[in-house]
Amino acid sequence: IGCLSPEMTLREAAIELHKFHTDSLPVVDLERNFLGDISCHDLFAFGLPRFFCKLRTISFMKHMDPFEKYFRIDGSVRIKSLLGRRPSPVISQDATLMEIIFEMTTNNRQILYVVKDGKLSGIIDRYGIIDKILIAG
Repeated sequence: IGCLSPEMTLREAAIELHKFHTDSLPVVDLERNFLGDISCHDLFAFGLPRFFCKLRTISFMKHMDPFEKYFRIDGSVRIKSLLGRRPSPVISQDATLMEIIFEMTTNNRQILYVVKDGKLSGIIDRYGIIDKILIAG
C-alpha cells in the first residue's frame, strides 16, 4: 500500500486513494516518520461548511455542490493542512490480536497504523485479519 507526502495536494491525495482502492493512507516524511493519515472522510469534510456538523439533515439544500471548493482551489492546498484534525488510528507494534480487534471494533476502525519510535512500520486492515487469520487459520 502507498504512502502520502505532506506536501501533496488534495487532488494528488485523492488520486492515490483511488489508485490503491482504499479509504485511508498514511502520511510520512522522507524518513518514514508517521505524521498522520488522510482519509476520504477528510477530503469530503474539507469541501463542506463547518456548520454542517451541527445539522440533523440537509434536505432543504437542493443546489449545493459539495465539491465546488475543490474546483475553486488552485492546487496550493497541501494535505499537511488537514493533518491533526482528528486522531489517527495508531496501534503499538506490541499489540496483541485481541487489542487490535478491540480497537477496530469499539472505535469502528477499518485500518490501524503500526508505529514504532515514531516511524510507520506496518498497516493492519480488517480484510487482512479475515484473510490471514480467520480464513487461512
